[in-house]
Amino acid sequence: NMKSSMKEFYFTFAETWLNYTIAGCNSTEKCLIGLHGHVFDISNFVEHHPGSTETLLLQAGRDATVFFESMGHSLGARKLALEMCAVVNGQCCRWQFASEEGSNNVASYQLRPGPLGPLFATWGLIKPRCRSLDIKRNIVGFFTPRKRSSPRFQGGLYRIRERIRRGEEIQLADAARYVEESIGQNGMFGGIQVYYDPFCGWRWWYTDRDFNAVFATPPRS
Repeated sequence: NMKSSMKEFYFTFAETWLNYTIAGCNSTEKCLIGLHGHVFDISNFVEHHPGSTETLLLQAGRDATVFFESMGHSLGARKLALEMCAVVNGQCCRWQFASEEGSNNVASYQLRPGPLGPLFATWGLIKPRCRSLDIKRNIVGFFTPRKRSSPRFQGGLYRIRERIRRGEEIQLADAARYVEESIGQNGMFGGIQVYYDPFCGWRWWYTDRDFNAVFATPPRS
């Protein structure tokens, strides 16, 4: 029925929106990256990255949380990232705070581990300058963890998350065969990426030798 299908779409979109909306945005002109459920616009930073520009370009256009955390970025790097946040996922923030012992100063607030706090919390996608983020936006640990951490996950339906995960595994295997048969590893930089378009189904994309994003529709089985 209509109510059931809308609920299905809502939770599917919540699981897939990030990779769907930023797929292929991995050029020096438009470079978007996903970290811990949020989108960061690093277009003006990519050519000034202390590592290589190419490293960022190959990780951009998708969720790069695992790669980011594997590099062990410093607290300073995490603070720098805050300035580039373009879209905030309210479910991946840590809204609940506790002050340091004996202190009532908002600036000294530390994050309290545990469930997300309900006060002023917003559960959708938020602009970084939204009023509900006024106090918290510059506190490292609110958007992303203060130190190396596993990816943050939002709430959702387990069966939908598992369906997307299993689908992604199948698509990656199919895409790898497509590369081997049609493109070859010398025809691209990095590997082929897959994402779920909540309106049209699974899609693939890769970065060609000229650093252009190329999209492909999986063949019908």
